[in-house]
Amino acid sequence: MPALVAEHLGAAAIICFFICGLLIFLIAMCFAEVGSKVTGNGGTYAYIEAAFGPFAGFLANNIFWLSCCLSDAAVANGLSKTLSYFFPLLDSTFRPLLFLLIFGGLALINIRGAKGGVNVMIMATFAKLIPLVLLVVFGLSHISAANLQWTNSFTFNDIGSSTLILFFAFLGIENAVANSGEFKNPSKVVPLGILSGLTFVLLLYICIQLITQGILGTQLFLFKDAPLAEVSKRLFAYTGIIMITIGAAVSMLGSLSGSILAIPRALFAGAKDGIF
Repeated sequence: MPALVAEHLGAAAIICFFICGLLIFLIAMCFAEVGSKVTGNGGTYAYIEAAFGPFAGFLANNIFWLSCCLSDAAVANGLSKTLSYFFPLLDSTFRPLLFLLIFGGLALINIRGAKGGVNVMIMATFAKLIPLVLLVVFGLSHISAANLQWTNSFTFNDIGSSTLILFFAFLGIENAVANSGEFKNPSKVVPLGILSGLTFVLLLYICIQLITQGILGTQLFLFKDAPLAEVSKRLFAYTGIIMITIGAAVSMLGSLSGSILAIPRALFAGAKDGIF
């Protein structure tokens, strides 16, 4: 992501984070406001159904679970490729078995209760944050001020294209609120969780972009596929590559766990309202 955003802007790519952050905050405030009023399960579906009626809710519900299924397939494929760094057979011979174990295991955890699925997400969140926070903390002293100078010429179209790429990194609010009916005091927890979580994520993304650009500089584009792995390698040697790779795998596993937790809540809410 850091290299893709900086492809046309260089160090000035940091502008896109503030623009995207502002736009995402406007969307998040809508979720926070509606989430404080509509407190049942279903998330986006429940909000749209309450505002626009059953047919709009029916469309939103089907789009939600179908898009989750498609994105989960892509994430699972990415997870197999990441794990193949340690176990090459997981991206070839044993890939179907890996998919079966991942989805079957997460489904079993969620069948036994929502608490188990939530615990998996919490553990995955902390596990993926640790390497990123270490990257920021230890990378600050290795930043070169020359690498942060705005030397690239760019247009508004370049800013728009790079900002559009960033939107994918902020997706996830719709999954987080799908099971809001099981929160304690959702009218307060939902808006607080959305806004505080988004603020933290935005600040972390900005720090990661500054660290990556500040350390790699013009070499950033040479490591377009895995810039964070290269930064970790320079900071922590081979251990850094392992740390970031494990963090990426855990992040994907957490994403799958969150999706598997959210989809049944949306489907249940729709069935309860009789839209299916």
